[in-house]
Amino acid sequence: MSKRWKTIASFAGFGLIIAVLLYVQALFHDFNKPMNPRDLTFGIASFFFCPPSLLYVMCIDCEVGGSSGLVMYSIIGILNAALYGAIGMVFVSLRKKSN
Repeated sequence: MSKRWKTIASFAGFGLIIAVLLYVQALFHDFNKPMNPRDLTFGIASFFFCPPSLLYVMCIDCEVGGSSGLVMYSIIGILNAALYGAIGMVFVSLRKKSN
């Protein structure tokens, strides 16, 4: 595999890891407690680093720990990996042009 594809794959892997970390955080988060500033900061950061997580807003009846939550976060993870892969392609193409 060439260096360009390794870079693109590492960007995509990073995007997938971000989605997995968001899923794990959502599994252990207690949604019955009131929101504090740390939760608000984490929520804003999660939408910034994982824009496909906004899709979860459409799934009103999905519980994170159930099978529907796993399916939703799998879709979110794939879309986030694709987004970061596209960002990696742009990064590689800009880097190639500068050389």
